[in-house]
Amino acid sequence: MTLIARGAEAELILNDTGMVTKFRRPKDYRLEVIDLSLRKRRTKSEFNILKKLSLDLNVPTVDNLAEASFDMEYIDGNRVRDELNAETAKKLCEKIGAIVGKIHGKGIIHGDLTTSNFILKQGTVYTIDFGLSFYSEKYEDRAVDIHLFYQALKSSHCEIAEKCFDSFTRGYKKVFTEYKTVYDRFLKVEERGRNKTK
Repeated sequence: MTLIARGAEAELILNDTGMVTKFRRPKDYRLEVIDLSLRKRRTKSEFNILKKLSLDLNVPTVDNLAEASFDMEYIDGNRVRDELNAETAKKLCEKIGAIVGKIHGKGIIHGDLTTSNFILKQGTVYTIDFGLSFYSEKYEDRAVDIHLFYQALKSSHCEIAEKCFDSFTRGYKKVFTEYKTVYDRFLKVEERGRNKTK
């Protein structure tokens, strides 16, 4: 078995079957009973969200749900973060916008939209890392999700961020019928962010 990633909450281990095991580590600063309850709930929620999305979106398939772990498909491709440039921005970001629109249309918020959480494999874009995802129909939550992606673009791809975001919004608008309401709320979220930095 090979450790392929370690985040704030979980480890990803490539196991002998070619699947990836996601394991939420115990936190010493929490009471044991509370820690186990949190890890179980978050693991089950992520598993169920991936299960639901896998019916018609490109996300890792999942199996073998346990108390604080589950197995998922290993997507062997390149992170969009490393593939995004002036030439690929329009096509890739429009695809991502459409993906996010479909996710939001299912009442799911990703919670960590960055170009590192999309993988390009043989021309297909996969969405990964739903560790912070949750169910919500609120426009505010959808707007914050989009705000996070916009901030990630400005941080990691500053020279093409606006071009990327324009393409993202085109893709999102194509699949999410309540786009205007979400976008209007997004503008308010952006305004709040600007006011905080003054």
